[in-house]
Amino acid sequence: MTARDVTLLLHAPISTVEDWVRRGILPSVKVGRRRLYIRQSIEAVLTRDRSTTSADMSTLRSVLDPSGKALPSAVAVRIHFVAEMVVTVDFLSQIPRMLRELAALVQEPSDRRQQRRSDFFDREIAPAHAHMVAINKDYMESFVELRDLLRSGEDLERTIELLKMKRLVFLNQRKDREAFADALSEVKKSGYLKRRELAAFVDYCEGIRKYLIVASPGDARVSWYSAFIQGFELRVRMGESPHGQFFNEITTSRPPVEMMCDAYSAAVQTDIPDAWKQYSGAYHKLRLELKR
Repeated sequence: MTARDVTLLLHAPISTVEDWVRRGILPSVKVGRRRLYIRQSIEAVLTRDRSTTSADMSTLRSVLDPSGKALPSAVAVRIHFVAEMVVTVDFLSQIPRMLRELAALVQEPSDRRQQRRSDFFDREIAPAHAHMVAINKDYMESFVELRDLLRSGEDLERTIELLKMKRLVFLNQRKDREAFADALSEVKKSGYLKRRELAAFVDYCEGIRKYLIVASPGDARVSWYSAFIQGFELRVRMGESPHGQFFNEITTSRPPVEMMCDAYSAAVQTDIPDAWKQYSGAYHKLRLELKR
């Protein structure tokens, strides 16, 4: 398969496919100057041996194609992998461009500015908000599942899978947050943040940034989260239970599984709902500014 074939399979732009390849998310092979893809390998990455429920597919349609176009039934895509990567690649990485575009837009004559503001919202912000709604739903569901798995000690393979997945998403978001900080610094130097539209957009982006930080409960609360995942998996592979014991790899006051269970409980009960409330407030404020 070519990159163009993959874009048709995933209903994603070619820039997204190329970015996933650079990040090591999608496998590919180099043949001379051409980069090719094996369909079975692509589907294996997306499905990860788990079927997708009808509810997942309904949410996924709104994330990958807000127009409602049908997705290929042959590809059973997992919502909590693809949705997170869509918001990471298709929105977060675009924030610097959007910030500069809005900075230029607000300097235009007033007779053109109003319509262009509205178009900018419909083209850029509304789809991003749809992604965030799907992300929030997925985080809450997967964190509840992970909390319950850590409490019960059941399905250790699924526990490892969820721990690794959330860690991967957090690391992939890091460079996008840094790019946004650089773009924001550039706009601040120009003095454009005095404009209400830009100030509201920056608050909106800050809401997303803060949401994504609390949406990684392990990284947000402890410095040894990566070592915890490695230690957890090592004990499972050795046939031992990681529950109720201390890990040699890290120093903790309590068994680390208990501490991580508390972290995910706090994320579900307070951290994520509070961050979502802040994000939602910033979104509605931005909508008012761009649609007025």
